[in-house]
Amino acid sequence: MAAIVISLLAIKSRVANASLTGTCLAIGLVLGAWNGTSAGDDFGKACPAGLLTGESVVASGFVSNRSGTGAGARRLLRLVDANILSGGQVCPVRGLMVRVSRRSESPAPGSYVSVRGEWMKLAESGRWPTRPERQGLVTGIITHTESDPDPSWTIRARSALADRLDRRLPSDVTPTALALILAERDELDPELRRRFATAGLAHLLAISGMHVGLMAAGTVWLLGFFVGPRRRIIALILLAGYVLLIGAPVAASRALALFAGYVWANSRGWPARTGELLGLAAMATLVLDPVSLLEPGFQLSYAGFAGILFGGRLTKLLKR
Repeated sequence: MAAIVISLLAIKSRVANASLTGTCLAIGLVLGAWNGTSAGDDFGKACPAGLLTGESVVASGFVSNRSGTGAGARRLLRLVDANILSGGQVCPVRGLMVRVSRRSESPAPGSYVSVRGEWMKLAESGRWPTRPERQGLVTGIITHTESDPDPSWTIRARSALADRLDRRLPSDVTPTALALILAERDELDPELRRRFATAGLAHLLAISGMHVGLMAAGTVWLLGFFVGPRRRIIALILLAGYVLLIGAPVAASRALALFAGYVWANSRGWPARTGELLGLAAMATLVLDPVSLLEPGFQLSYAGFAGILFGGRLTKLLKR
């Protein structure tokens, strides 16, 4: 959090002194390196790294998504606050993917389930640390389901919205709507996935920074007809609720941080400089989740944005 405070102070004072800017950047890099080293050690020592493909396991946790029941559904469950039991050892993990048999029931979001099956290793150990929840998945059958009498507001809202989409839309359109609105892609038909990939549009099926940016711009525009000067703050609150609703994916959270910085600067009457907002979002992301630096999504987002930013400035210089 110290790195975020430093960045905010730099923006507030509109720092023009290169040495002070460099000092802030150096402190942020040191904090990021320290957090990243600690996170890398933790990930390397995580229990899933030692599991082998085919090893018998029992996984348990709370279901955070709908399990598709259609012909093309993959029957994947995303468990949160999960545990993996293997060889008498219990491995707690923040998240876990489980592929269940079609013979298994379809548990409601928020239910607590136990799955008996086998471990399938997805990531080999190497130089770069891999999140425990991405090192493998469990394939098996559900042996126990316990409904949650009081699920969280995000689970209730997601279920209500998904049910409404089911009722209002044709059955062949609902899976696509669930993917584009709620980031629920498990009910998509494999052939449709292949068509999106062939067309180079597979990224549209994931809630990314582009989705959040379009929603932010549209919400601000619509609120302008009713609210007035406070429309950006209201839009930020609504957008933050939506990002939490869909599980706060990293790409959406980065875009939300950018929009929050823009709204904060605008409300204070300060210029919202693109480079500063981008640096604030990047530093906040790395402090809260340093291992995201190693992920292609993070690298491509900032490499692409930096290319557009500096490419535009280079073009202006060449035209002079």
